[in-house]
Amino acid sequence: KLRIEGNSYPSNSPEFYAPILEWFAARVNDQSLKSIEIELYFHYINTSSTKVVIKFLEMLEPYHANGNACSVTWFYDPDDANMQGIGEDIRNFVSLPFKLIVQRH
Repeated sequence: KLRIEGNSYPSNSPEFYAPILEWFAARVNDQSLKSIEIELYFHYINTSSTKVVIKFLEMLEPYHANGNACSVTWFYDPDDANMQGIGEDIRNFVSLPFKLIVQRH
């Protein structure tokens, strides 16, 4: 399970997330892994970070297409329609099992 939580607004999101993307690419290619759970709970995320999250999840699509179990859960505060909307938008960009869950901080 991988959980990313908090605020994401680095000045250079691709550079900031590069080590995580490299680590994740190795895990996705690990044939011994039979399932991957991703949990995302952002309190704030800027546009460039959102693009990196989409890229990150797109890396998971071949893994899922090969019959491996995976799930993505996007948590958002019930009073935060913006985070709910971003989660819905991201869900529309990927073809993965993707749940949106309301959860208070």
